[in-house]
Amino acid sequence: TVADAFANCGMRADDAILLGSPGTDVARSAADFHLDGGRVYIGDASTDPVGWLGQMGNSLPSELNDSLGNMIGPSAGLGADPAFDDFGATRFRAEVPGADMIDPGDHSYYYTPGSESLRSMTEIVTGNSHRLDELGLLAQPRTEISFATPQSVDVPIVGEVPLPRVEVETPVISDPELSRPGGSVTSDHGY
Repeated sequence: TVADAFANCGMRADDAILLGSPGTDVARSAADFHLDGGRVYIGDASTDPVGWLGQMGNSLPSELNDSLGNMIGPSAGLGADPAFDDFGATRFRAEVPGADMIDPGDHSYYYTPGSESLRSMTEIVTGNSHRLDELGLLAQPRTEISFATPQSVDVPIVGEVPLPRVEVETPVISDPELSRPGGSVTSDHGY
């Protein structure tokens, strides 16, 4: 697909836009797109099930695959999730008004007139990607939830005692777009 064309075939462009990506196959990060000064952009609705197919961080499918000797190949899923924080893409808003749970139909909403995603793509392809922030169209990436020990504890009489840093990764992924207030997702983003 688009990711493979950039990563393997030397496709040239100023920027790359991915929509509802199920994973980027051989491209493990935005750097693998080889965009000379350009950016990889991702529009991925939190309720689009296709966008959740990519491997995300320390995901449970990947952990199971690893423990079974990589039975289904080097990674579970369809490659890296470009909406994930470690990928390095710029995520733009692409939510569906009124959506509050996973819906396969949401994968077909990206080009709907007035949608956040179509307005974002318009800004990018017309050379105005710098306007995404001022228009409120930048989205936070997906992140892996982890827990960590505090750096220190205050012990009576002894005082502050430093603790070794221990961080535990979980197979739980957080998508900040999923928790946006319903009224903040609209279809009035005309150009």
